[in-house]
Amino acid sequence: MDAVTRDPAGAHTSASLARAAHVSERHLARLFTDEVGTTPMRFVEDHRLERAKTLLLDGASVAEAARHSGFASGDNLRRVFVRRLGVTPSEFRARFGGLTG
Repeated sequence: MDAVTRDPAGAHTSASLARAAHVSERHLARLFTDEVGTTPMRFVEDHRLERAKTLLLDGASVAEAARHSGFASGDNLRRVFVRRLGVTPSEFRARFGGLTG
């Protein structure tokens, strides 16, 4: 989990996460579900999505946000945004980019 949090854009796969935890992929999936309430790959996607959102709000293009958050392409990032948030990355930036903390 720390590796994903530190570097969401890293090459995180079920196999690599399981190797790092010294368990099988199946056991890792069970542990994640029991302890975190989600699958390992959903955890990775969650952190990548959060990183992409931050990058977009900081002015990155969709392609840059995709590359620096671990999505294979701008198209993949768009699909995840629409599936998870109901808006495209550009719509997200337009809607939330002007907000200040």
